[in-house]
Amino acid sequence: MSLRENYFLKLIKYIKNVYHIDKQIGHISDKRINPTYKTSEIISLVLMGFLLRVQSFNELNLMIKSGEFNNLISSNDITPKIDTIRNSLKTINLDSLRKINNSIIRKAVRNKVLNEGTIDGYTVAAIDGVNGGGKMYENGGRKM
Repeated sequence: MSLRENYFLKLIKYIKNVYHIDKQIGHISDKRINPTYKTSEIISLVLMGFLLRVQSFNELNLMIKSGEFNNLISSNDITPKIDTIRNSLKTINLDSLRKINNSIIRKAVRNKVLNEGTIDGYTVAAIDGVNGGGKMYENGGRKM
């Protein structure tokens, strides 16, 4: 196991132990009829993609096809196809995602993770938009 994989596993363990993300994801639903894969399995896959900085569904699809996520999904030992992921995400219950987001933020504030607008000294920032037309926000939505 490489050093990078070790850090990734520690991060996953931390997310599960501190934020109980696996339990929270279990409450997410979508509007698919008779799904082969649970919504929680699909969300877990997408979350892993975010953590690995996967930049597109095409890249995620290549990782799925190469078997990089096979141990993450329990249903039939087959990872869902990218079309299944898209269909689930299109019909997902956004209220449950908002509740999870609020829960994570409350926990992070309570644990003083975000002291003085930073995470371990790093400034929190988000870029909204594409192709140079976006706006940059820092520290809770203030425009930079």
